[in-house]
Amino acid sequence: MKSLLSVLLSICAVGLAQAQGIDACAFAVSLRDDGCTEDHDCISPNGCSSKTFSVPCTQNYYIYAQAYCSGGVKCWWCQACVNIYDGDTFVANCHTTHCDGEECSYKCTTPEQLSTGITYTLYVCLIPCVNHDCDDCDENYCHAEGCVASWDTPCPSP
Repeated sequence: MKSLLSVLLSICAVGLAQAQGIDACAFAVSLRDDGCTEDHDCISPNGCSSKTFSVPCTQNYYIYAQAYCSGGVKCWWCQACVNIYDGDTFVANCHTTHCDGEECSYKCTTPEQLSTGITYTLYVCLIPCVNHDCDDCDENYCHAEGCVASWDTPCPSP
């Protein structure tokens, strides 16, 4: 009975928010990784920055990955890896896709359905592209950013 009451209250809260023009399901979380990790497969959370989060609604969310560099360092020598885990269980991955192709940001085109009531962990890693190393992705000049967001919700600055 208690869980039925929780569900009904959630439905009422979402309905009230929508009636007031507020999207109760709007959500975004961002994270930045400043350190480069060698020999990384872009799926493992080892050596990555992390942040836990929960979503307000069970629905599809988009994952964004971005590598940034300055000081003359080419961002396409580096790769941003963004992963979502539920505990130790891998859920989703998004990463910049064109090493040496001058593409430094990527929005994964297939959204992932995330559910309420689960504490997810967002992992973001800066790794070197093939034929490059962390000297090329100098952490003084480069970092990776990742974001999980509902449709039409801008990613906050991490």
